[in-house]
Amino acid sequence: MNVYVEILLRSILSFVFLLLIAKMLGARQISQLSYFDYILGITLGSMASSLAIDDVLSVWKGLIGMAVFGLFTFLLSILSRKSIRARRFFEGKPRILINEGKIMYNELKKAQFSINDLLRELRTQGYFNIADVNFALEETNGMLSVMPKGKKRPVVAEDLNLAPPEQGLCANVIIDGKIMAANLKAVGKDIRWLADELEKQGILAEDAVLATVDKDYNLSVYKKENLGTGRTTFQ
Repeated sequence: MNVYVEILLRSILSFVFLLLIAKMLGARQISQLSYFDYILGITLGSMASSLAIDDVLSVWKGLIGMAVFGLFTFLLSILSRKSIRARRFFEGKPRILINEGKIMYNELKKAQFSINDLLRELRTQGYFNIADVNFALEETNGMLSVMPKGKKRPVVAEDLNLAPPEQGLCANVIIDGKIMAANLKAVGKDIRWLADELEKQGILAEDAVLATVDKDYNLSVYKKENLGTGRTTFQ
């Protein structure tokens, strides 16, 4: 067999088998992965790439290795769900990095967090002033959970004794300048209606990065903006 054809076939087989293992293990976003999940994913990917291009490794040996590793990973995930001790061993426990407004420096070091890392993660949560934070925890997936101080907590309707109406989901009818005809049809509208609404706002479909329609058929359009970036002082 031609070497290039063999690589092509092995790559396709490796990809399909890796996809089957991924479906068996379940879909999780990168942000939801623990360090253990991340390492397992890298290892499976490495095994798949070896199967694809290493002609010394037989196909069956490669598939058996991936299957055993995938099964082992699946069994460990079941064990982690059923045993708190196993879950803590494989996934770890949350760390308190800010406790009642105080930075826990020893916990920062254990979490391999620098002060700049902490400030960056706080900014991504919408807290540009660390004095507004009461508690901050590093979750087992590396994400930061933040509890603001009482006076900095956002006001909710319940605080004002209000009962606002429930909101429905919005439909994305334009993404990256492309009209999503199927989504329009799902909300009972067509391209002619969308064109009329865009004309009222003086916007072309190709100039919109996103357009959404709510349950009351209100169209919200977000144009593609090209603005320069300013100087930052966060480092």
